[in-house]
Amino acid sequence: MTLANRKDRILGVAERLFRHYGPQKTTMADIAREAEIGVGTVYLDFPSKEAILDELSRRRGMTVARMMASAADGSLPGTRAAERLRRMLEARVAALFILAGEGAHACDLVHCHSSQPASFDEEARRLVREEIATGIRLGEFACEVEPTVRAIEVAFAALSPPHLFRFDRRDATDLAERLAQLIVSGVRGEIARSQTERSQSQNERSQSVRSQSQSSQSQSSQNERSQNEQVAARHRRSRRA
Repeated sequence: MTLANRKDRILGVAERLFRHYGPQKTTMADIAREAEIGVGTVYLDFPSKEAILDELSRRRGMTVARMMASAADGSLPGTRAAERLRRMLEARVAALFILAGEGAHACDLVHCHSSQPASFDEEARRLVREEIATGIRLGEFACEVEPTVRAIEVAFAALSPPHLFRFDRRDATDLAERLAQLIVSGVRGEIARSQTERSQSQNERSQSVRSQSQSSQSQSSQNERSQNEQVAARHRRSRRA
């Protein structure tokens, strides 16, 4: 058995036991016995039960990312980045519910054992980052990539494990749709705000030019009147003389 095959065997057995009995009631000895591998060998591959949980969670994160990518790729050709981003964010919540429903303790394999809400996994973060960058390149979004990705993560914190599963699935799905739409409207709204700001700036510059022109014309008129008055005064003095 190769190292890769042995690790996959350990993870497969561990996942099955964790789903059925939960991580708390599953020991490394249980995993070794079910996998028909020595306990010492299991520890060579994974130094602790937490390390196994972390790897299973990482793999689950990859599964969620694939579902997000599939949702975006399922769009019609030419679909705007905003629509693809919305589909991704909604698919993430749906994928987490699917994974959490695979066993009595399946929730523990999507970071529910943590008291803090899980952020996006790196692959999911990469997908969101690339879609935002695409939207910026196509002129759909007017925002900065990294701050926007971080804002999306924070916005979806309540719809991330473990908090996500406090909601009924239907309610969570509805919330995800509404939140995704708000986010997309926000990043698209930056375009309108940017255009408004540019328009205002152009108007201000135009007003400034007109004001300077009017001021120059007024000054020219005053100079001309002054010169005319001086000429008239000289003529009057000349006649009196």
